Amino acid sequence: MLIYQELNVFDSVISKFIAGFITLETTQFMKLITALGSIKVLIPIALLAIFILNKRKRYKWDSIMMLVALGGGLLLNQLLKWVFHRPRPGIARLLEVGGYSFPSGHAMVSIAFYGFLAYLFWSNIRQIKLRYLVTFGLVVLIALIGISRIYLGVHYPSDVLAGFAAGGFWLTSCILSLEAIRNYKSVPPDHKKTGAG
Repeated sequence: MLIYQELNVFDSVISKFIAGFITLETTQFMKLITALGSIKVLIPIALLAIFILNKRKRYKWDSIMMLVALGGGLLLNQLLKWVFHRPRPGIARLLEVGGYSFPSGHAMVSIAFYGFLAYLFWSNIRQIKLRYLVTFGLVVLIALIGISRIYLGVHYPSDVLAGFAAGGFWLTSCILSLEAIRNYKSVPPDHKKTGAG
């Protein structure tokens, strides 16, 4: 089919372009970056964030939705991998991994988790400069994690884009859910019962 041919051309062009930057130093850096999107790193960060949020009772739902963002992202990724069964790139890889390729789990879970973390910083930090700095840093980190998966040869570029798309959908769902909960909690009890405006 034409769409698969175009996808193969896209993957080939982007992969070759990124491969042109391969050096020993860059490879070490990309391995470090890709590790920041792994479960071994994400879970401790999530637990630390939840501990900090739970010290203040009004952030209870923030911590719950952070778990939903991370856990749901992981489950959705496994479901999609099971549905598509796409093998990993058949090129010399700079990192050995198993499992299916589509979509990129690192890309998907990173945008769901770090994106939600960026949202929490954005909505809770009062200092404008710090808010922009942290949010920008997390966005750059998400992008680099996606690029690292292509660079290391463990994913096609289309896997990463699909991971970002699916993770972005899940992230949006989590943010909208938290906003709905916040709005509900802010409505006085009498208004909830009567529906008065």
